[in-house]
Amino acid sequence: MLLTVSRSAAWLIATSLLLAAGVTFFFSLNHPISADLAMLHYSAWVINEKNFVLYRDIFDINFPAPYLFHSLLGKLIGYEAAPLRWVDFVLMSTLGWASWRIISPFSKPAAVTGFSLFCLLYWAQGGEFALERDVLALVPAVIAFALASNKKTSLLICVLIGYFAALACSMKPNSVVIVPVLLWMLYRSNSITMNKKTSTLVVCLCSMASVSLIPFIWVSANNGLRSFFDIYQHYMPIYANSRYDLWHYENSTERWMTLLTQYLRFAGISLLLSLPGLVWAWLQNTQNTEARQHILQLAAMTFSFTFYEAIAGKFWFNHMFPSAYWSFLCLSLLLITPSTNAAAWKKYLAIIFLVPCAALGWLLSKTTVPTMQQAHIKEQQTPNSWRAKQVANFLLTHPIKPEETVQVLDMAGDGQAALLMARATSATKFLIDVPLWMEPDSESIKKLRAEFVAELQQKNPTYIVYFEQFLHPGGGNRLKEFKPLYQWITQNYAIVEQREAAYIIFQRKADQ
Repeated sequence: MLLTVSRSAAWLIATSLLLAAGVTFFFSLNHPISADLAMLHYSAWVINEKNFVLYRDIFDINFPAPYLFHSLLGKLIGYEAAPLRWVDFVLMSTLGWASWRIISPFSKPAAVTGFSLFCLLYWAQGGEFALERDVLALVPAVIAFALASNKKTSLLICVLIGYFAALACSMKPNSVVIVPVLLWMLYRSNSITMNKKTSTLVVCLCSMASVSLIPFIWVSANNGLRSFFDIYQHYMPIYANSRYDLWHYENSTERWMTLLTQYLRFAGISLLLSLPGLVWAWLQNTQNTEARQHILQLAAMTFSFTFYEAIAGKFWFNHMFPSAYWSFLCLSLLLITPSTNAAAWKKYLAIIFLVPCAALGWLLSKTTVPTMQQAHIKEQQTPNSWRAKQVANFLLTHPIKPEETVQVLDMAGDGQAALLMARATSATKFLIDVPLWMEPDSESIKKLRAEFVAELQQKNPTYIVYFEQFLHPGGGNRLKEFKPLYQWITQNYAIVEQREAAYIIFQRKADQ
């Protein structure tokens, strides 16, 4: 009787969460392109349509693979939001398949639950985090793990593991945390004889190396590689020394203490979520050596992802997705139903352990579904309330010639979304202005500022759009802080539209 109740309740939790995740996806369908997705897809547009070269004409520190991916998407499906939502659906479906491969041997309801919990977290803000780097890296990382945990490992499987691992690392270098775990899994695989273990690891590493080179070959073929190395030499150290709010650390002590504190906080949350499920799964497989090995592999991968964001040190919400995914998978193992001949205490615990999964699922659903419903309704009723849309409407109702340009001063998000909707070309390579404000007294930033002003004066854009942004280096009115830029704009441009605490649009004066 207890086992029947346990199995039925586990499936009820799983199907309810999957349904809630489906509802959140439906509500995301009318969300516009925003945040990192706007940055990536606008970059794809200027690369495809305006012949911009990544790093030379687009200043960015991220690896080229996400831009290559979005460039291909732009050529295949265009630059509207709706098709991207369905690409996102395919991506999540693939993640669901891989999750099933990993967890269903222990419990099918658990496989559905862990995946659904992640989808609820991922779609909590609608399309804000869709198809951004962390998720683009997570999916191939999970596929690589699913392949590595296979009972039979062939040469082809090793090549595929290397391929997907390289894809994950190319999308987000932080994903390198998976490599030691995957190599360990291959080395410990029972289907590989001892004399073939070394050659197997070499094949896997060669596959990783060859795939990792492809995006850089694309950049090199377009003459952007020198600019990439220049950015990493002069700007990357400054970015690496910035805090969550993008302002620089005062000293190394502050930096390392902050990173340690944040790591312990988020690793502790991961441990709190994952450990109970892993222990419960371990107790259910006392006689199954193969299952226990799989549990150890899952624990190793979950632990490795606690270091994922510590590498970059920003600990932003979307950067925590990969770690949250693995933690949810482990938590879902609490839905494992004991065997018929299991001890009575295990059968009673199986009922009790349903509660944490149900509680977390209820909390995420309660937070996500109403929020998404309200955002969905708002987008239907007031589609022009978003400041990016307002700026895009202005640019569309004040047409500019094909050779004219627009410069936005904004972080990744609204500025690029506005330019994409208006199909307007950026005046400079600074699609985001963050690099111009970080450690403004350093020689590297002074050089970037001088380069930016010179390029802006040369291009003489028709409009300059300054977005108010509260998460920004130093805070305050960053435009007035950049005195040479502010002086040049006030001399040569006039304000034509202004929304308080939102944006200012400057238009070039007729005599300029």
